[in-house]
Amino acid sequence: MNFILLAAGQGLRMGCNKAFMQFKGEPWVLTQLRQIADVGFKNIILVTNPDTQVALKKLLAEFEPKILLITNPNPEKGPFSSLQLAIAEAPENASFVCPIDVPLKSTSIEILRHAWLEQHDPLEAMIPSYQMRQGHPVVLSSDLQKDLLKISPNKPEARLDFVLKALPGNKKKILALRDPDITLNLNTPEDLAAYQPHLMPTELILPLDELV
Repeated sequence: MNFILLAAGQGLRMGCNKAFMQFKGEPWVLTQLRQIADVGFKNIILVTNPDTQVALKKLLAEFEPKILLITNPNPEKGPFSSLQLAIAEAPENASFVCPIDVPLKSTSIEILRHAWLEQHDPLEAMIPSYQMRQGHPVVLSSDLQKDLLKISPNKPEARLDFVLKALPGNKKKILALRDPDITLNLNTPEDLAAYQPHLMPTELILPLDELV
């Protein structure tokens, strides 16, 4: 399985690319990547923009496992274009997808991965939720990713949320987690200053999963 982390935005409201915002004395991207690596992902793809590719490459030079760094030459086309670039690298694998500014927890990632691998009916997507609010990371099948590559990034429907909403109910699952962070977006310095990772209970899956 792949883990795709989208970090090609300019971060205008944050004042910097969000990969480099400081959290507990280190760049945010390292905090995020550590949560992913702790679950055992070996295929991690990070999409950035031309302005930050050199700095990110230096920052991640010693990180293990090695990160595949992809540069979106046209980040102004939006995150869907970044997602397509990442998918094109390994479309045969299912992928987790998350924007850089949604806080990740290895516990929630592991529960999602386990649920995906244990599914009985073939799904196109799995989406985590907290108190009926959907969040990230989402899991996409290889078939769905191939379909995403066929959508022009210039079209209005070139949005992952639109695609997921349009999926038939029997092709996606909403998995309820007790992790409020999956619904967050750290958009401003104030958001970052206020953020404190929520402590997780031992059991993260609610008694009844939400099915859509």
